[in-house]
Amino acid sequence: MAALERDPGLRGFSPRDTAKRLNISEQVVGDLIVSGALNVSDVYEDDEVVNIIIPERDIQRHAAKSAEVKR
Repeated sequence: MAALERDPGLRGFSPRDTAKRLNISEQVVGDLIVSGALNVSDVYEDDEVVNIIIPERDIQRHAAKSAEVKR
């Protein structure tokens, strides 16, 4: 399995786990990824993406921004 690493060590969460951690829907996570608000690392196997990982630091950054908006 090869990895395209944008996050060294690939420490992060799946889109589903990200949605759960941020208390938002998976659709919203997808929208954030497409808009560039959340960065991802793709894990490839046989030239096919088998996993999308959202770096933990991006989840924390987004959660902090959300907390600021709610104030």
